[in-house]
Amino acid sequence: MRKAKLIKIVCGVVIIGIGLLIFSPRSNKNDPLQDSNVLLPTERENIQTTVSTDDYTLTEYSYGPTERHMLDVYKGGTTKLAPIIVMVHGGGWQIGDKASTKVVTNKVDHYIPQGYLFISINYPTIPDGVTVDKQADALAQALTYIQKNAESWGGDPSQMVVMGHSAGAHLVSLVSTTRTFYPKLAPWSGTILLDSAAYDIRDTMENRPAEIFTKAFGVEPSYWDDMSPLKQVASALEPHFVVCSLKREANVCGGAKTYVEKLKSLNTEATLYPVALSHKDVNEQLGLPSDYTKAVDGFLKTLE
Repeated sequence: MRKAKLIKIVCGVVIIGIGLLIFSPRSNKNDPLQDSNVLLPTERENIQTTVSTDDYTLTEYSYGPTERHMLDVYKGGTTKLAPIIVMVHGGGWQIGDKASTKVVTNKVDHYIPQGYLFISINYPTIPDGVTVDKQADALAQALTYIQKNAESWGGDPSQMVVMGHSAGAHLVSLVSTTRTFYPKLAPWSGTILLDSAAYDIRDTMENRPAEIFTKAFGVEPSYWDDMSPLKQVASALEPHFVVCSLKREANVCGGAKTYVEKLKSLNTEATLYPVALSHKDVNEQLGLPSDYTKAVDGFLKTLE
């Protein structure tokens, strides 16, 4: 009996230790991405696939070592360097795909004719064995790769807007607020956040979080703070356009409002845009004729 109890205690200690290792606090001083060599690993293969239509050419590129480190570049017929929109899909940090029709179709159909270069990226997910901070690292890796190669694709890296939906919006805001971790990543022109519910992870985790949050952020409060854009932002950032759904049960717009107020307090130009669309439709309907699309377009015009 004593031996059985000892085995249980040892197993418990091992499990706790693994949990603390996986969700360990993030340190700027010791972060491996301070080594600039980490940011741009050798691509598995530069150009993967090219598809042409009457409206655009779609080319898939690899920006890192796995099949999830991929991005799609949609290019129209413009001959001058085009402003860039980068789209980061959602999926609760666990699923999602850059080629999903809900992610790209209406946006590509709307923004390519306006002369934009549209880029949609994939990143490793939790089932791939990565934590959320490593997802943010992958996003920074993709953005750095885009800035490095955009001109060869016909894009202007000095006019790059980064957009994300849901978990993708969280990752965009996290990289934006911790850009000092990524020495090769230059500032971009503007950020569009589509209905994120993850600005203050500690607040979420202390108030009966959904299962997707417990899977993503574990039990370590210091890790929650490290993954919270609200806690990480400490200086003025690029202009922000923050969209929130008025149709979600959770007080998503309340969290978005708090984040916008924090940005403004640090002299960041930030706009909160509550909209009467579902979480899904905030993503899918952007690009369709609507006041919502006009509002996003208006923000983009201010960045020109």
